[in-house]
Amino acid sequence: MNCLEHSTAVGHRQLSGDDACEPEWRTHLPTQWRECVVTPLELNVHREYEIPASRMLGRDEDGVLCFYGHDYALARSRSDDDEEFYRVLEHGETVRAWRL
Repeated sequence: MNCLEHSTAVGHRQLSGDDACEPEWRTHLPTQWRECVVTPLELNVHREYEIPASRMLGRDEDGVLCFYGHDYALARSRSDDDEEFYRVLEHGETVRAWRL
């Protein structure tokens, strides 16, 4: 997602006025399911401030959940010589779910 955004006190994503900045909820959606999924009309993105993690919730016109997604990455500091440290990905997960 490449856009300017900020979070409100409850963690909901607010756009800077450009609809092209919407998160792409169709990423990872299998081609054969594209015509069958319920399209979310409201998409809320919650971001964790301490670790790289986010959660997306999409709701249809009745307010019923029709899309769910989350991502997170846990990194650890490593060193080859005990002087210079670097971060390596230790565990990460990306999950997407759609209502058909």
